[in-house]
Amino acid sequence: MSYSRKDVEKLIIEILTRYSDNGILFEELRNELESVGIYIDGVFLRKTIADMIRNGIICKEVSSSKKRFYLILCRKRINNL
Repeated sequence: MSYSRKDVEKLIIEILTRYSDNGILFEELRNELESVGIYIDGVFLRKTIADMIRNGIICKEVSSSKKRFYLILCRKRINNL
């Protein structure tokens, strides 16, 4: 079964909502999608996330302890969806 970009965006928002306190790493997000049976090409997933960042739906926060980016929902934008 193939998923449209909009379907994937909705699933990403649902997952990020559950991790709204601390955010989630890209790998963890991918694992969450795979745990519910959704296997997506990595390039497609990265492009989708990049578009969501450019559109202000997802924000990136740097973890000073892990030196990695965490993905979180942008509070201002998500309230308008």
